[in-house]
Amino acid sequence: MVNFIASIILLGIAVFIITLFPGGKDFIGDITNSITEKKDNVVEEYERVKDEVEDITETVVEAKETVEDAVEMVGDAVDTASDALDKVDEFLGDEEEAIEESEEIIDEENPEETTEDETAENTEEE
Repeated sequence: MVNFIASIILLGIAVFIITLFPGGKDFIGDITNSITEKKDNVVEEYERVKDEVEDITETVVEAKETVEDAVEMVGDAVDTASDALDKVDEFLGDEEEAIEESEEIIDEENPEETTEDETAENTEEE
């Protein structure tokens, strides 16, 4: 209802301008053309901004996927490194135990003899 009343008022103003001023019709035409041009400019700007937002959104989605892939690759690399370290620890742990066992066997077989390493260790301790 408000739009209808506003339209009637604008129509009355337009008729008044046309009858009062000889160039009124041209003036109304210029105003109409100006409003139409501004509306077209706003629509074009809206479409441009909408396209830019879509482009930015696409770029962000691609960047997110790239980051997620990188995080997954790093996670896989960390898991692989962890597995490798576990195997190295397992290997070294077994070797250290074997060395200790062999030293104990040597000491039991030859309690009077000491190896050069043990002599050096004893000298360092003193």
